[in-house]
Amino acid sequence: MYTIAVVGLGGSGCEVVRSLMYALNTAVISSDRVKLLIVDRDTISKTNLGKQALYNDESVGEFKSSVARAFIESQGYQAEAYSTDAARPAFVTKLATAAMTFLCVDNVEARRRIIPALLLARKTIIDVGSEGLAGSIRLYSSRYPCFYCTSWMYPKRRRPLCSVPGIPRTAEDCILIAAYAISESYANDPQPAISGESYEAVVLSTANELSEIYNLGVQITPGDVTNALQQVVSTPFHISGLVASYAVSLWCKYFLGSLDQKIGSIDGLPEDAWPQECLWMISTYNGLYIHAFTLKRQQDCSCTFSLPDSDPDRSYSDIVSEYSSAPDFTIVADQRIVYSHSLLPESADTVPLEKDLEGAVFIYANEKLVYAEWIDYKLSPSA
Repeated sequence: MYTIAVVGLGGSGCEVVRSLMYALNTAVISSDRVKLLIVDRDTISKTNLGKQALYNDESVGEFKSSVARAFIESQGYQAEAYSTDAARPAFVTKLATAAMTFLCVDNVEARRRIIPALLLARKTIIDVGSEGLAGSIRLYSSRYPCFYCTSWMYPKRRRPLCSVPGIPRTAEDCILIAAYAISESYANDPQPAISGESYEAVVLSTANELSEIYNLGVQITPGDVTNALQQVVSTPFHISGLVASYAVSLWCKYFLGSLDQKIGSIDGLPEDAWPQECLWMISTYNGLYIHAFTLKRQQDCSCTFSLPDSDPDRSYSDIVSEYSSAPDFTIVADQRIVYSHSLLPESADTVPLEKDLEGAVFIYANEKLVYAEWIDYKLSPSA
Protein backbone atom coordinates (compact mmCIF):
# COMPACT_ATOMS: atom_id res chain seq x y z
CA MET A 1 0.00 0.00 0.00
CA TYR A 2 1.21 3.51 -0.88
CA THR A 3 1.85 5.47 2.33
CA ILE A 4 2.01 9.25 2.64
CA ALA A 5 3.39 10.68 5.88
CA VAL A 6 2.44 14.10 7.25
CA VAL A 7 4.71 15.28 10.07
CA GLY A 8 3.39 18.21 12.06
CA LEU A 9 -0.31 19.02 12.34
CA GLY A 10 -0.23 22.76 12.88
CA GLY A 11 -1.51 25.27 10.34
CA SER A 12 0.40 23.85 7.36
CA GLY A 13 -0.04 20.21 8.35
CA CYS A 14 -3.81 20.52 8.76
CA GLU A 15 -4.09 22.11 5.33
CA VAL A 16 -1.86 19.44 3.75
CA VAL A 17 -4.16 16.74 5.14
CA ARG A 18 -7.26 18.51 3.84
CA SER A 19 -5.70 19.08 0.42
CA LEU A 20 -4.57 15.45 0.19
CA MET A 21 -8.09 14.25 0.95
CA TYR A 22 -9.48 16.48 -1.79
CA ALA A 23 -6.81 15.36 -4.27
CA LEU A 24 -7.28 11.65 -3.57
CA ASN A 25 -11.05 11.89 -3.81
CA THR A 26 -10.86 13.94 -7.00
CA ALA A 27 -8.48 11.42 -8.58
CA VAL A 28 -10.77 8.59 -7.41
CA ILE A 29 -7.93 6.82 -5.59
CA SER A 30 -9.52 3.99 -3.61
CA SER A 31 -8.84 3.63 0.11
CA ASP A 32 -7.25 0.21 -0.34
CA ARG A 33 -4.41 1.74 -2.36
CA VAL A 34 -3.22 4.54 -0.09
CA LYS A 35 -3.06 5.44 3.58
CA LEU A 36 -1.76 8.36 5.60
CA LEU A 37 0.73 8.23 8.45
CA ILE A 38 0.25 11.34 10.59
CA VAL A 39 2.46 12.52 13.43
CA ASP A 40 2.27 15.30 16.02
CA ARG A 41 3.14 15.00 19.68
CA ASP A 42 1.02 17.93 20.81
CA THR A 43 -2.51 18.40 22.10
CA ILE A 44 -4.99 21.01 20.88
CA SER A 45 -5.28 24.25 22.81
CA LYS A 46 -7.75 27.09 22.43
CA THR A 47 -5.02 29.15 20.79
CA ASN A 48 -5.02 26.69 17.87
CA LEU A 49 -8.69 27.29 17.03
CA GLY A 50 -9.26 29.47 13.99
CA LYS A 51 -5.68 28.95 12.82
CA GLN A 52 -5.65 25.16 12.34
CA ALA A 53 -8.60 24.07 10.26
CA LEU A 54 -9.17 20.53 11.54
CA TYR A 55 -9.91 21.55 15.13
CA ASN A 56 -12.88 23.06 16.96
CA ASP A 57 -13.99 23.70 20.54
CA GLU A 58 -14.74 20.02 21.08
CA SER A 59 -11.16 19.14 20.06
CA VAL A 60 -9.47 21.11 22.85
CA GLY A 61 -7.35 18.80 24.98
CA GLU A 62 -7.30 16.01 22.40
CA PHE A 63 -4.15 14.91 20.62
CA LYS A 64 -3.86 16.56 17.21
CA SER A 65 -3.01 13.26 15.56
CA SER A 66 -6.18 11.60 16.91
CA VAL A 67 -8.45 14.37 15.63
CA ALA A 68 -6.71 14.39 12.23
CA ARG A 69 -7.09 10.62 11.96
CA ALA A 70 -10.82 10.90 12.63
CA PHE A 71 -11.09 13.46 9.83
CA ILE A 72 -9.18 11.25 7.38
CA GLU A 73 -11.32 8.24 8.24
CA SER A 74 -14.45 10.34 7.74
CA GLN A 75 -13.23 10.89 4.17
CA GLY A 76 -13.02 7.15 3.62
CA TYR A 77 -9.25 6.68 3.91
CA GLN A 78 -7.01 4.81 6.32
CA ALA A 79 -4.67 6.56 8.73
CA GLU A 80 -2.05 5.65 11.31
CA ALA A 81 -1.82 8.32 14.00
CA TYR A 82 1.14 8.84 16.33
CA SER A 83 1.40 11.31 19.20
CA THR A 84 5.17 11.35 19.53
CA ASP A 85 8.27 13.30 18.56
CA ALA A 86 8.79 12.48 14.89
CA ALA A 87 12.48 13.42 15.13
CA ARG A 88 13.27 10.54 17.48
CA PRO A 89 15.66 8.18 15.67
CA ALA A 90 13.45 5.15 16.29
CA PHE A 91 10.45 6.93 14.78
CA VAL A 92 12.34 8.20 11.74
CA THR A 93 12.73 4.52 10.91
CA LYS A 94 8.93 4.31 10.87
CA LEU A 95 8.71 7.38 8.64
CA ALA A 96 11.02 5.67 6.18
CA THR A 97 8.24 3.18 5.40
CA ALA A 98 6.33 5.98 3.64
CA ALA A 99 6.81 6.66 -0.07
CA MET A 100 6.51 10.42 0.49
CA THR A 101 6.74 12.63 3.57
CA PHE A 102 5.20 16.08 3.88
CA LEU A 103 7.29 17.82 6.54
CA CYS A 104 5.27 20.58 8.21
CA VAL A 105 7.29 21.27 11.35
CA ASP A 106 8.03 24.78 12.55
CA ASN A 107 11.59 24.42 13.80
CA VAL A 108 14.92 23.95 12.08
CA GLU A 109 16.26 21.38 14.55
CA ALA A 110 13.55 18.86 13.64
CA ARG A 111 14.40 19.36 9.97
CA ARG A 112 18.09 18.78 10.70
CA ARG A 113 17.29 15.42 12.27
CA ILE A 114 14.56 14.12 9.97
CA ILE A 115 15.60 15.17 6.46
CA PRO A 116 19.12 13.66 6.31
CA ALA A 117 17.93 10.34 7.73
CA LEU A 118 15.09 10.04 5.22
CA LEU A 119 17.41 10.96 2.36
CA LEU A 120 19.80 8.24 3.43
CA ALA A 121 16.83 5.86 3.17
CA ARG A 122 16.35 7.13 -0.41
CA LYS A 123 13.02 8.73 0.46
CA THR A 124 11.42 11.90 -0.88
CA ILE A 125 10.36 14.84 1.29
CA ILE A 126 8.23 17.89 0.58
CA ASP A 127 9.06 20.49 3.22
CA VAL A 128 6.17 22.94 3.67
CA GLY A 129 6.44 26.13 5.69
CA SER A 130 4.77 29.52 6.01
CA GLU A 131 5.55 32.67 7.92
CA GLY A 132 3.70 35.96 7.91
CA LEU A 133 2.32 36.50 4.39
CA ALA A 134 4.80 34.20 2.66
CA GLY A 135 5.69 30.54 2.43
CA SER A 136 8.06 28.07 0.85
CA ILE A 137 7.97 24.53 -0.50
CA ARG A 138 11.17 22.52 -0.74
CA LEU A 139 11.57 19.18 -2.50
CA TYR A 140 14.25 16.88 -1.13
CA SER A 141 15.49 13.65 -2.71
CA SER A 142 18.81 12.16 -3.73
CA ARG A 143 18.52 14.19 -6.96
CA TYR A 144 18.62 17.60 -5.28
CA PRO A 145 20.89 19.49 -2.88
CA CYS A 146 20.61 18.27 0.69
CA PHE A 147 19.59 20.21 3.79
CA TYR A 148 23.18 21.17 4.61
CA CYS A 149 23.95 22.30 1.06
CA THR A 150 21.42 25.06 1.54
CA SER A 151 21.62 25.65 5.29
CA TRP A 152 22.04 29.35 4.51
CA MET A 153 18.30 29.31 3.82
CA TYR A 154 17.57 28.55 7.47
CA PRO A 155 18.81 31.43 9.63
CA LYS A 156 17.32 31.86 13.07
CA ARG A 157 13.68 32.58 12.39
CA ARG A 158 10.80 33.91 14.34
CA ARG A 159 8.42 31.35 15.70
CA PRO A 160 5.09 31.04 13.82
CA LEU A 161 1.94 32.03 15.65
CA CYS A 162 0.37 28.62 14.98
CA SER A 163 3.11 26.79 16.85
CA VAL A 164 1.83 27.45 20.37
CA PRO A 165 1.88 24.04 22.07
CA GLY A 166 -0.87 22.52 24.14
CA ILE A 167 1.59 20.91 26.56
CA PRO A 168 4.55 23.11 27.57
CA ARG A 169 7.94 21.41 27.51
CA THR A 170 10.24 24.43 27.70
CA ALA A 171 10.27 27.90 29.20
CA GLU A 172 9.47 29.34 25.77
CA ASP A 173 6.38 27.12 25.52
CA CYS A 174 5.12 28.44 28.86
CA ILE A 175 5.66 32.03 27.75
CA LEU A 176 3.82 31.57 24.46
CA ILE A 177 0.89 29.75 26.03
CA ALA A 178 0.61 32.49 28.64
CA ALA A 179 0.84 35.26 26.04
CA TYR A 180 -1.90 33.85 23.85
CA ALA A 181 -4.19 33.06 26.74
CA ILE A 182 -3.91 36.68 27.87
CA SER A 183 -4.33 38.07 24.35
CA GLU A 184 -7.40 35.89 23.81
CA SER A 185 -9.05 37.25 26.93
CA TYR A 186 -8.49 40.78 25.59
CA ALA A 187 -10.12 40.27 22.18
CA ASN A 188 -6.86 39.07 20.59
CA ASP A 189 -5.07 42.37 21.12
CA PRO A 190 -1.41 41.31 20.61
CA GLN A 191 -0.26 43.26 23.69
CA PRO A 192 -3.28 44.49 25.65
CA ALA A 193 -3.04 47.31 28.15
CA ILE A 194 -3.56 45.68 31.56
CA SER A 195 -4.32 48.00 34.45
CA GLY A 196 -1.81 47.93 37.27
CA GLU A 197 0.75 45.68 35.58
CA SER A 198 2.64 45.61 32.33
CA TYR A 199 1.72 43.04 29.70
CA GLU A 200 5.10 41.31 29.99
CA ALA A 201 4.82 41.15 33.80
CA VAL A 202 1.49 39.32 33.56
CA VAL A 203 2.93 36.95 30.94
CA LEU A 204 5.93 36.30 33.22
CA SER A 205 3.73 35.49 36.20
CA THR A 206 1.45 33.18 34.20
CA ALA A 207 4.39 31.46 32.49
CA ASN A 208 6.04 30.67 35.83
CA GLU A 209 2.75 29.24 37.09
CA LEU A 210 2.66 26.94 34.05
CA SER A 211 6.27 25.92 34.64
CA GLU A 212 5.37 24.91 38.19
CA ILE A 213 2.18 23.08 37.18
CA TYR A 214 4.02 20.97 34.60
CA ASN A 215 7.08 20.41 36.82
CA LEU A 216 9.53 21.84 34.29
CA GLY A 217 11.92 22.94 37.01
CA VAL A 218 12.77 26.27 35.36
CA GLN A 219 12.46 29.81 36.69
CA ILE A 220 11.47 32.14 33.85
CA THR A 221 12.98 35.64 33.88
CA PRO A 222 11.78 38.93 32.34
CA GLY A 223 14.54 38.61 29.75
CA ASP A 224 13.20 35.19 28.73
CA VAL A 225 9.76 36.73 28.14
CA THR A 226 11.14 39.57 26.02
CA ASN A 227 13.22 37.23 23.86
CA ALA A 228 10.40 34.73 23.34
CA LEU A 229 7.80 37.34 22.37
CA GLN A 230 10.20 38.85 19.84
CA GLN A 231 10.35 35.49 18.07
CA VAL A 232 6.62 35.40 17.31
CA VAL A 233 5.20 36.36 13.93
CA SER A 234 1.59 35.91 12.85
CA THR A 235 0.78 33.46 10.04
CA PRO A 236 -2.84 33.86 8.84
CA PHE A 237 -4.53 30.50 8.29
CA HIS A 238 -5.38 31.30 4.66
CA ILE A 239 -1.65 31.66 3.90
CA SER A 240 -0.96 28.24 5.40
CA GLY A 241 -3.80 26.89 3.29
CA LEU A 242 -2.48 28.47 0.10
CA VAL A 243 1.05 27.13 0.58
CA ALA A 244 -0.14 23.67 1.60
CA SER A 245 -2.56 23.32 -1.30
CA TYR A 246 0.17 24.34 -3.75
CA ALA A 247 2.50 21.75 -2.20
CA VAL A 248 -0.10 19.03 -2.68
CA SER A 249 -0.72 20.20 -6.26
CA LEU A 250 3.01 19.72 -6.94
CA TRP A 251 2.77 16.21 -5.52
CA CYS A 252 -0.20 15.51 -7.78
CA LYS A 253 1.59 16.88 -10.83
CA TYR A 254 4.83 14.96 -10.40
CA PHE A 255 4.16 11.97 -8.15
CA LEU A 256 0.49 10.98 -8.17
CA GLY A 257 1.22 8.77 -11.16
CA SER A 258 3.46 6.58 -9.00
CA LEU A 259 0.31 5.12 -7.46
CA ASP A 260 -0.88 3.89 -10.84
CA GLN A 261 2.55 2.53 -11.73
CA LYS A 262 2.66 0.66 -8.41
CA ILE A 263 6.17 1.87 -7.73
CA GLY A 264 7.19 1.03 -4.18
CA SER A 265 9.35 4.13 -3.91
CA ILE A 266 9.01 7.50 -5.60
CA ASP A 267 12.76 7.35 -6.11
CA GLY A 268 12.03 4.66 -8.71
CA LEU A 269 10.33 7.12 -11.03
CA PRO A 270 12.10 7.77 -14.35
CA GLU A 271 14.50 10.71 -14.41
CA ASP A 272 12.34 12.83 -16.72
CA ALA A 273 9.43 12.60 -14.28
CA TRP A 274 11.21 14.81 -11.75
CA PRO A 275 11.05 18.62 -11.86
CA GLN A 276 14.23 20.59 -12.43
CA GLU A 277 13.22 23.00 -9.69
CA CYS A 278 13.26 22.00 -6.02
CA LEU A 279 12.25 25.23 -4.27
CA TRP A 280 9.07 27.27 -4.66
CA MET A 281 8.67 30.62 -2.90
CA ILE A 282 5.18 32.03 -2.42
CA SER A 283 4.39 35.59 -1.35
CA THR A 284 1.17 37.57 -0.97
CA TYR A 285 2.70 40.85 0.19
CA ASN A 286 1.85 42.59 -3.08
CA GLY A 287 -0.51 40.29 -4.94
CA LEU A 288 0.22 36.59 -5.41
CA TYR A 289 3.80 35.79 -6.35
CA ILE A 290 5.11 32.26 -6.95
CA HIS A 291 8.63 31.61 -8.17
CA ALA A 292 10.44 28.29 -8.69
CA PHE A 293 14.18 27.90 -8.15
CA THR A 294 16.82 25.39 -9.16
CA LEU A 295 19.39 24.94 -6.39
CA LYS A 296 22.97 23.72 -6.72
CA ARG A 297 24.94 21.42 -4.47
CA GLN A 298 27.89 22.78 -2.53
CA GLN A 299 31.14 21.40 -3.89
CA ASP A 300 32.33 20.15 -0.51
CA CYS A 301 29.03 18.55 0.52
CA SER A 302 28.65 14.77 0.47
CA CYS A 303 24.88 14.93 0.08
CA THR A 304 24.98 12.32 -2.64
CA PHE A 305 26.04 9.96 0.16
CA SER A 306 28.95 8.82 -1.99
CA LEU A 307 32.00 7.91 0.04
CA PRO A 308 35.24 8.59 -1.87
CA ASP A 309 37.24 6.44 0.54
CA SER A 310 35.03 3.38 0.17
CA ASP A 311 33.47 1.33 -2.58
CA PRO A 312 29.69 2.03 -2.36
CA ASP A 313 28.97 -1.55 -3.42
CA ARG A 314 30.82 -3.06 -0.48
CA SER A 315 28.69 -4.66 2.20
CA TYR A 316 28.50 -3.95 5.91
CA SER A 317 30.44 -7.13 6.70
CA ASP A 318 33.18 -6.19 4.20
CA ILE A 319 33.65 -2.81 5.85
CA VAL A 320 33.69 -4.32 9.34
CA SER A 321 36.30 -6.88 8.30
CA GLU A 322 38.58 -4.21 6.87
CA TYR A 323 38.29 -1.49 9.50
CA SER A 324 37.37 -3.17 12.81
CA SER A 325 40.99 -3.09 13.99
CA ALA A 326 41.24 0.69 13.57
CA PRO A 327 41.73 2.46 16.95
CA ASP A 328 38.78 4.80 16.31
CA PHE A 329 36.46 2.18 14.76
CA THR A 330 32.93 3.32 15.64
CA ILE A 331 29.45 2.23 14.57
CA VAL A 332 26.53 4.66 14.89
CA ALA A 333 22.96 3.40 14.38
CA ASP A 334 19.97 5.74 14.56
CA GLN A 335 22.13 8.49 16.07
CA ARG A 336 23.37 6.21 18.88
CA ILE A 337 26.89 4.88 19.28
CA VAL A 338 26.45 1.12 19.43
CA TYR A 339 30.10 0.10 19.18
CA SER A 340 33.35 2.02 19.59
CA HIS A 341 36.89 1.12 20.62
CA SER A 342 37.66 4.63 21.87
CA LEU A 343 34.29 6.17 22.80
CA LEU A 344 32.54 3.12 24.22
CA PRO A 345 35.24 0.82 25.62
CA GLU A 346 32.61 -1.14 27.54
CA SER A 347 31.06 -2.24 24.21
CA ALA A 348 30.44 -5.92 23.73
CA ASP A 349 33.42 -7.87 22.51
CA THR A 350 31.55 -8.80 19.33
CA VAL A 351 30.83 -6.20 16.66
CA PRO A 352 27.05 -5.97 16.00
CA LEU A 353 25.81 -7.96 13.04
CA GLU A 354 23.95 -6.21 10.23
CA LYS A 355 20.75 -8.07 11.12
CA ASP A 356 20.85 -6.49 14.59
CA LEU A 357 20.91 -2.92 13.25
CA GLU A 358 18.30 -0.76 11.59
CA GLY A 359 17.81 2.79 10.36
CA ALA A 360 20.67 5.15 9.47
CA VAL A 361 23.94 3.30 10.07
CA PHE A 362 27.37 4.96 9.86
CA ILE A 363 30.84 3.50 10.37
CA TYR A 364 33.83 5.71 11.15
CA ALA A 365 37.44 4.53 11.02
CA ASN A 366 40.85 6.09 10.50
CA GLU A 367 39.35 9.56 11.06
CA LYS A 368 36.90 9.28 8.17
CA LEU A 369 33.42 8.07 7.34
CA VAL A 370 33.74 4.72 5.54
CA TYR A 371 30.15 3.46 5.47
CA ALA A 372 26.72 5.10 5.32
CA GLU A 373 23.62 3.10 4.60
CA TRP A 374 19.98 2.72 5.52
CA ILE A 375 19.26 -0.73 6.93
CA ASP A 376 15.60 -1.74 6.94
CA TYR A 377 13.90 -3.61 9.73
CA LYS A 378 14.97 -7.24 9.69
CA LEU A 379 12.43 -10.01 10.06
CA SER A 380 13.29 -12.56 12.69
CA PRO A 381 13.99 -15.94 11.10
CA SER A 382 11.24 -18.44 11.63
CA ALA A 383 11.92 -21.19 14.10
